[in-house]
Amino acid sequence: FGKVRGADFNQHVLKYNDEMSSTNKLEHLQRLKDQVDRVQHQSAPYLADLLHQLRLDKVDEQPLELSATVLEQPKITFHHNNNSPSSSTTPSDGTWNLNNVKFSKGALLSSFAVLDFTGRESNSTEELIKSMRTHGITTPQGFDIHESLRSTTVCVDSDEPGEMYRKFLLAMEKAQEYFLNGPATGTGNMNNLKYGSFKTQVSNEGKTFLGLVRPIGDSKNGDFSVILQRDIEGATHSIKHPKTGQPVEARVHALVDNEPVDLFQFRYSPENRTYERQDHLSEKWRSANSFKHKYTFETRNGDDSEYFGEDEVDILRTNFVVKKHQIECPSIIFVRLRNDSSEVYNFIKLLSNNIVGVQTQCYLENKFKIGQYASNVALKANAKLSSMTTNARAWNISLGSLENSWLQETPTMIMGLTLARAPGHDQKTVVAGSVCLDEKSYPGIQMAQSVRVQTSSGFVERSNIEFITRSLGTQYILHNEERFPSRILVYRNGTSEGSFNELLQSEVLGIRQAFYDLRIQFKGDDIGKCAHCNEMGCFLCTPIITYIVAVSQHNIRIVPAEKTFSRKNKIMNVPSGTCVDHTITDYTDGAGIAIYKATDKDNNRNSNSLVFEPATYDGFDFLLTSQGGLKGTSKPIFYRTIFNENFVRKPETDSHKVTPLTKQKLQQITYAMTFQYGTATKAVRMVPVVKYSVRLANIFSSYLPYLIGTDNRGPSDFRLKEYTQDDRESIFGYEKLSNENDECIKTEMMTYFSPFNTELNNNDSSKIRIPFHPHMMA
Repeated sequence: FGKVRGADFNQHVLKYNDEMSSTNKLEHLQRLKDQVDRVQHQSAPYLADLLHQLRLDKVDEQPLELSATVLEQPKITFHHNNNSPSSSTTPSDGTWNLNNVKFSKGALLSSFAVLDFTGRESNSTEELIKSMRTHGITTPQGFDIHESLRSTTVCVDSDEPGEMYRKFLLAMEKAQEYFLNGPATGTGNMNNLKYGSFKTQVSNEGKTFLGLVRPIGDSKNGDFSVILQRDIEGATHSIKHPKTGQPVEARVHALVDNEPVDLFQFRYSPENRTYERQDHLSEKWRSANSFKHKYTFETRNGDDSEYFGEDEVDILRTNFVVKKHQIECPSIIFVRLRNDSSEVYNFIKLLSNNIVGVQTQCYLENKFKIGQYASNVALKANAKLSSMTTNARAWNISLGSLENSWLQETPTMIMGLTLARAPGHDQKTVVAGSVCLDEKSYPGIQMAQSVRVQTSSGFVERSNIEFITRSLGTQYILHNEERFPSRILVYRNGTSEGSFNELLQSEVLGIRQAFYDLRIQFKGDDIGKCAHCNEMGCFLCTPIITYIVAVSQHNIRIVPAEKTFSRKNKIMNVPSGTCVDHTITDYTDGAGIAIYKATDKDNNRNSNSLVFEPATYDGFDFLLTSQGGLKGTSKPIFYRTIFNENFVRKPETDSHKVTPLTKQKLQQITYAMTFQYGTATKAVRMVPVVKYSVRLANIFSSYLPYLIGTDNRGPSDFRLKEYTQDDRESIFGYEKLSNENDECIKTEMMTYFSPFNTELNNNDSSKIRIPFHPHMMA
């Protein structure tokens, strides 16, 4: 039923697919086929040709009628709903909206800049930031938004790549000058605080923290003092004790109404033109007009606190000092576009993802409207600004009767993989992967990505599957306080049924090897080498794997057996959650393989204790229509489970409380995740880990010519180089990293969003780190 490409009547085909949908389409196809049968073949070749072009010549003579299951929709839970005491909503055929709601957990927009391609005055960015604030995103603390926009906006007069690059860097410089050093004018803002005037993220020794930052002196040497939250680091300064004269650790507070107030519960409100303090219990903000710019230092002796005025102490040193590059500023660059030019958009994403490493949020000026459009842009920004310090997410999902999800039994990592051919570069393939970072809540919204380039192939080369898995696995482990996953679900896109055996032999083994390396890296040699697998990774020393191929290119459509009509008298598709798992799912999936391998024994371990009791199974493949069909005929995704160790094997940790991954559990997990695409208020067709991977691969492919030099208008110091390895495939990496010994660093395409630190220095010696914002594809 695919749409014709390159035909003169393409628009007619699109119209046909929209109007002749669902059950109507089957009836119309049957009439066409009957007409062809009645007419002599030699007199009606055009009809046969038309059916072939529309891909309708392969329709079955009689559609197969079978039963389907409609899976339970999860409830969508927000932080607050202004129109109802309830904070949750039940989707309508897989869709919901953001009207009058606050996000479940809003992100922190600590600073920003604006690139303006329109060349005309507009208040759209200001209205966008107001919409973000309405939905619960924390906007820059202590800064007037109107003044901030005026000080950080850069107009771009040319679409020439070199000019866009220069203006991008200029916008960053303006943001850093304004937010880090404070506004040049104004007397009642946070910049007038002596300690901790700018709230943002800082990084040190591979970790990311939320801090209050202020330049030391004139900041020409690039040093900034940082106050961390009390539960991270209690002391802010070393002082000489006024009574004993001994050096002691102390924490600075603002003095309000003769009471010490922690600076994280203190702010300046430009709208109200007053300082405010936060109530400990209600978390509401109230006026602190009595603040006279006085401070007090708290010292502790066990549970006892003692306070001294600023004029009573001698400050010996500031405990936490960082350089400018360790401070997140700006958090994001808003890009006002005058049209939907793909060339401009792709180059901006090249700068954002690969060259500069700052999140960007583009929007079309001529489409911007207060309301739904602004909310949708805010939704995307919230996902991009999510970090380990905020754990921002627009909503949570509740599974009702299925609340005790299989995913909550033990740490379970979910990753997606895809391949994409680079347009115009037949010899190169882009490999992209995504991972769900959030372990404690139902996964899907918080993501991290990784991408590689390889020579053209239908498989992910062994070196690349290992590198991508190491990158995504490292991000998962760091995000979850260095907890190692016990199980892995892999969703793979972009392959055919004839390639399934090769996937098992190449990609699954590569994932095992990568996690064996991560096991040694995070747990150390003291855990001992695994004798079972000769240091290559196996089910005894690496997470248990389930491998699912998500097939989107197929000719199967599922429609209601009888016509049903919507309120607008349109013929409806099957409802969101329609699942078929029998009759047409004829591939012999991987349970047999997993069961066969589960009989392996190891002399040093009782592997039989890690095997579930024998259970019957009828396969794991299923067709799922997760999206609610608005136009045309809904196309399901065919999920082909080619390997399912989690059905027969228990992870060594938590083995007493885990259960097998049955077909029914896998269906519900997959369906629930389609509600977690953090930039759309609907259940999407494909699971987010794959959908984001496809998006990354396509965007990366679009600007690949700048990186390989076939389009020489891009930054010349960012060029990809092909490396030849001994007895292994060629790999691609940046020329500027060619001397790096660590192959993961050498071949990392998006260095600023990577967990591998490519900018090692005296202040940050850790070779792995938590990126400020790992999710770039929202």
